[in-house]
Amino acid sequence: MAAKSDLQPSVLAGPPTAVSGLLPFNNDTSGALTISEVVVTDPDGVQATLAVDPITVGPGRNARIPVRLALDPHTPPGAYPIEVGIAGRTGAATIHIVAAHEVGLTPEVLVVDNLPGVSVVHGIVVANNGNVPVFLADFGAVPLYREDTALTTLLGLVNRSTAATQALEALPDPAASIGVTTKSGRVEIGPGDTTVIDLTIGVPDDLAQSARYLAALPIALRTILITVVPAGPEDGSK
Repeated sequence: MAAKSDLQPSVLAGPPTAVSGLLPFNNDTSGALTISEVVVTDPDGVQATLAVDPITVGPGRNARIPVRLALDPHTPPGAYPIEVGIAGRTGAATIHIVAAHEVGLTPEVLVVDNLPGVSVVHGIVVANNGNVPVFLADFGAVPLYREDTALTTLLGLVNRSTAATQALEALPDPAASIGVTTKSGRVEIGPGDTTVIDLTIGVPDDLAQSARYLAALPIALRTILITVVPAGPEDGSK
């Protein structure tokens, strides 16, 4: 029978759904041990058995057992003590949860008619799928670009493309700015909450009526694309 001995203290870290780390293990027995699972006990005494890729540790040898676990995605950042068990041995470990900014946006594109000086209201749905609050407030004057000069880069931002983000320096000078405010002022969206937010968008007076314009509206680590499109001639005009 294998002798009991405490495991060395260890640390697991990451966002709530992807906590990982290496657990040190010393086989102080006279025979080889194959490790295929790790038992984790949370501060409330709840146990969970995690399957790991089997690893055989020879007598007197050391190993580091890779562990990955998923917690509630809204678990707040911080340090949480747990207990781990490997092959009948137990030891203390600490889980360090880092901030996870995960936001869902619907829609991802807002279409605004080019009506000079007119303000329109668009509702967006913001879902906070992370573990820290998300805040929205008045955006103020947001740079507006002609579509034919900035489309690729701004679409890349909406799609969270790293290459497009790095290309931000290549954006031309803005053609104008578009005002964006929230009806409710500063809004806080807690982890796990979904909120509908009304955005008031003010169209500038001096845009070319035949061109299309784009603006990127940052929300947490995501981006909504505002597209200003030609509205056509006014009623009665030729």
